[in-house]
Amino acid sequence: MNDNPHFRPNQKLIRVLPQTNDIQGQQSQPNNIQQNSYVNQQQIIGSPRSSNSNPIQQNGLENTSGIVITQGQQSLPQQIRLPNLNQGQNFQQNQIQTQYNIISQYQEQIKSLNQQLEKQNNIMSEQEEQISKSIIMQKNLQNCKNQIDEQDNQIYTLKQQNEELESQLIRSKRNEIIINQKDQQLQQFTKEKQVLQDQIINLKQQLSQFENQIQNSTQEQQLSQLIEKNQQLQNQNLTLLEEINSKKQLFQILVDQKTQKQQEIDSLTKQMAEYQNKLDELQNYIYQKDKIIHNLRDELQKKDMVVQGLNFDLRQDQNQQLKTINDQFQHKQIQDYPQIFQQDPSIVKQQKQQREQKIRESENIMFEKQKQQQLQQQKLQKEQQKQQMMTLQTKILEEYGVIQICFVIDTTGSMEAYKEQVLLCISETIQEVKTQINYKIQWACVAYQDFKEYQQNNKYNQLNFTENEKQLETFLQQQKCVDGEDYAEDIKGAFKQMLTLQWTKSFKLAMLICDAPTHGNRYNGGMPDNHPKEDIEYELVQIMQRDIFLVSINFVRYTEPMFAEFTNHLLTVVDLKKADKSTLWKQLKSIISDAAVKATQSNNAITYGRNSKIAQKNQNNDSATQAILKAGDPYNFEKHNKIKVEKVQVQIYVVRFQQNLINRKDLLTKVEELKKTPIQTIHESTWECIKTEYPFAFGMIKQVYLLKKQDNDKELYVIKAPIGKDGFYNSLSEAAQDCRTHLVSQVMFDLFRQQLREKSQEKNQKQYEIVNEMKYTDLLILEQKNVKLITLQNKYFIADRFFNGEFKKYNNNFGFIEKEKSVTNEIAQAFSLFSYQASSFNYIICDIQGIGNYFTDPAICTHTSNFDETDMGVEGQAKFMLSYENRKQDFKEIIQTLELEID
Repeated sequence: MNDNPHFRPNQKLIRVLPQTNDIQGQQSQPNNIQQNSYVNQQQIIGSPRSSNSNPIQQNGLENTSGIVITQGQQSLPQQIRLPNLNQGQNFQQNQIQTQYNIISQYQEQIKSLNQQLEKQNNIMSEQEEQISKSIIMQKNLQNCKNQIDEQDNQIYTLKQQNEELESQLIRSKRNEIIINQKDQQLQQFTKEKQVLQDQIINLKQQLSQFENQIQNSTQEQQLSQLIEKNQQLQNQNLTLLEEINSKKQLFQILVDQKTQKQQEIDSLTKQMAEYQNKLDELQNYIYQKDKIIHNLRDELQKKDMVVQGLNFDLRQDQNQQLKTINDQFQHKQIQDYPQIFQQDPSIVKQQKQQREQKIRESENIMFEKQKQQQLQQQKLQKEQQKQQMMTLQTKILEEYGVIQICFVIDTTGSMEAYKEQVLLCISETIQEVKTQINYKIQWACVAYQDFKEYQQNNKYNQLNFTENEKQLETFLQQQKCVDGEDYAEDIKGAFKQMLTLQWTKSFKLAMLICDAPTHGNRYNGGMPDNHPKEDIEYELVQIMQRDIFLVSINFVRYTEPMFAEFTNHLLTVVDLKKADKSTLWKQLKSIISDAAVKATQSNNAITYGRNSKIAQKNQNNDSATQAILKAGDPYNFEKHNKIKVEKVQVQIYVVRFQQNLINRKDLLTKVEELKKTPIQTIHESTWECIKTEYPFAFGMIKQVYLLKKQDNDKELYVIKAPIGKDGFYNSLSEAAQDCRTHLVSQVMFDLFRQQLREKSQEKNQKQYEIVNEMKYTDLLILEQKNVKLITLQNKYFIADRFFNGEFKKYNNNFGFIEKEKSVTNEIAQAFSLFSYQASSFNYIICDIQGIGNYFTDPAICTHTSNFDETDMGVEGQAKFMLSYENRKQDFKEIIQTLELEID
């Protein structure tokens, strides 16, 4: 077979060679040769021939170039026959040789391409193998990842098992100590037993000797004696063994009893410490209250004695002067009586006028003297009030005007930078807190590490509370930050020690600054911990019960599991993981000042109640008016599809005190008397009304309905009732008693308005004329018949007129004061201060709020703390006075106008 890849058997066409005399031109254009067209073989030869007579068809083969060659001539043709082409044979042979060379080049190129193709195929095969290997490797990698996850889980399980084994090891070490003690005793018993056994062996040897002697001497009597002696020794041995066993049992019982007693002693010691702390707190609280009560009683007695003395002297002088005038008049009248009838009537008349003039002059003198005495008495009362105010302010500042701040700081090696930032923030924090809430600061610090450092002194380094910030700075500078045994630290011990500090003030703040969790599996986040069974739960509860506001700073992610547990106890956590350490002191300053404001609640405008359960149940600290405004449009309540209304007939009662308390200023100063002052209810009329069947909104201690008259839908009334299963008052007197706080505020504001109006007119200050338009709204009591069940009692509600406008809250009953600069705000704050002084500092009217010029829903904070649900007591008074002291420059003008003493 021909090796030429272009060989084609039985080819019918041949290529026509171009006719040219330029052989070099033919050789230089091989591509043109390949592009010549094919023609029929007969046209080239000139005549038809049979297949047998055609030597080309018989002996030659065709290739792809259209040239006929002799069979067997594959490398280089030796003879080429071209019929009918006699001329130019040499030329054609050269041309054919050129064509053949071209064909050979093509064949070489084809072979080269085939080789390249084969190489590409090999490369493709190798790539496919690599791809398959990579797929296998990916599968293996995934399997490895799964195995790694399984190993991680196993490692975590092994960690837990290791922790459990460590705890078991600790227990086993304790048991080992006990066992060693037992072993020592057992060794002692064993030694005794060995001595006895040695004695038995000696006796046996003696016995064997005697037996040998007996065998030799045949003395049966000695043998029997020796046998009896041997039996006795064996009995003694058994007895000793029994005693040893009984002593072992007794020893074990004593060890168990000792362990149990130790546990009982530890429990009792812990309880005694708790009871001692509670007892100290109660004794301190009782001492402070007794001190306040004693001082107030002394001041009250002194005041009463001064007033009684002045009244007695005044009455004595008046009686003496009147007696002297009467005696003189009678004596003169008796002397002149005989002459009266003899004198001229004009003289008599003149004398009478003179006598009357003298009486008037003496009366004027008496009046002036009495007026001077009254002025002196008023001046004395003002001095007493001023002195009393200063005394109260001193007590307030001592008990409530101080916030205690304790740093609980980790002083291990990694905390050096944080310690420096705390030092930088201290002085700035004092000024910031002073600006925010006007409180003094007492500083303290507990610098903790871990159990090893604790055991050196049985406590951590601490600084008790001091107002000298330099002492705190010196204390912190002296603390050396060193590395601990494991990653977790003893925050539990630090908290326990912190609780033993002298927390004597009302506002307490603790700052935890650390970068490692406390011991215990609940808190350590899987970090190395040699004490995994520790628990800080008890200490956190104690912090809450002592009203210590705890703020924890989170610097690293390792403490997040611990702080997640802390937040379950309503403690505050501040995240500073991304903070710049070089400026951390600025953020610490802001955190401390914000926490101080939050701890004192001086920035919260809500109304507080003594019964925290009510607030928690309803999750609302709004007044009734606030609750309505938040609930939606109250004026068109009957047009709401979701609000069910009812038509009712109600009896209207006016509520007021039976006597005019403005003329009973002495009664206004006595809290207990105010609680007993009779309230009068007068039936006024009957209304046909539309009322919401169910409460429209809920305040802190009241649920609120809405009501309109059917013949006057422009007047809207807020209907208040206590929150509870009934949702109404059961009697007229019960509803009237719940109006007492509002009525006292109404009377006191009338007195305040009268005094402000008079003082403003004297000093020609017209900006306070708006006080004439301001008032507390008039309350009504509504009686509604129970139409569903006639046998049940009627329902009673308290009604308050609702006015359209902007609601404003000026202060609350726990130290909040509105910062708005307006005349209305000045009047509201001055009224609270006026009520405090007008009541001889027995109570303060606060929680001033309302719409426009109409006030409603007040609160009264008394020194007895039991006037009503919103009475926050002396603490409420103190917090208002501290806030007012901080803002008194804003209200300076109205204070001077009313001549109120607040220096």
